[in-house]
Amino acid sequence: MTDNAATVRAVDGRTLVYAEAGDPNGAPVFYFHGLPGSRSDFDRLGIPEALVDSGVRLIGVDRPGFGASDFQPGRRYDDWPADVATVADELGISRFAVLGYSAGGPYVVACARALADRLTFAGIVSGVAPAETPRFRDGMAKTDAIMTRLARIAPPLARLAIKQATRTAERSPEKFSRQFDKDLSAPDLEIHRDPAFRQAVREIFLESTRQGPDGVVHEYRLNGTRWGFAFEEVDFPIQLWQGDADAIVPPHHAEYVAGRLANATLTVLPGIGHLHTPARWHDFFTAAAAAHTTAPPAHQSG
Repeated sequence: MTDNAATVRAVDGRTLVYAEAGDPNGAPVFYFHGLPGSRSDFDRLGIPEALVDSGVRLIGVDRPGFGASDFQPGRRYDDWPADVATVADELGISRFAVLGYSAGGPYVVACARALADRLTFAGIVSGVAPAETPRFRDGMAKTDAIMTRLARIAPPLARLAIKQATRTAERSPEKFSRQFDKDLSAPDLEIHRDPAFRQAVREIFLESTRQGPDGVVHEYRLNGTRWGFAFEEVDFPIQLWQGDADAIVPPHHAEYVAGRLANATLTVLPGIGHLHTPARWHDFFTAAAAAHTTAPPAHQSG
């Protein structure tokens, strides 16, 4: 658990938990974690190293039901911007960047739609696409392909599967890691071979399910549905990065999202999978920080 974790009340009274890392005076960047994931992902995976000299004040927030944030029954992607705004207001931050990883990608698009006047940058790293994407499950990790279906048609079985995975991560760490290996491409296997990285992935999973399986199962359900808003409603520029050797989120997901957005740039990373080195995270962070210094003033309505 992150030492500097803090809490704030959402507008409906839920507890939201967040944490910060990097330069306290740097460009504020909200990090939207993947699935599994939590506010404390940046304590792991080499991200502290990536933040060095990035000029970034990184803020991670547990989505409802993940980590220590309260579960929110029936939540949708477009509920998230209000939670982000609540944390930003608590911290006195008027303008900020958003950067989403993997399952965090749709939340970036939701914020670009709802919070455009407050954003300086929006970026998606290895992000998932909505369920209407042609060949949606083709090339997706087998575990995710199964869970996106199971969470919709048999939630009790999905919860049971996550509980079992949690027990495995707790009691048989190497067995858990070997199971994850099965979903990885060659570039990702090379990264995941590092014992410290294997441990970090297990810790990330355990933190995401610390309250039980409900948050993770609900997120899998969301991953297998439409996003609930029209791409045409999003004008804010969005930068996407996608590895062409990603065997967890297939490249055609990024292609679909970029093709539907009015103002998107897709950067394909040759020979790169779903997992990223500190050097690549540094590049993502510095792109967000650079945009903060050049962003125009917020639009004033009225």
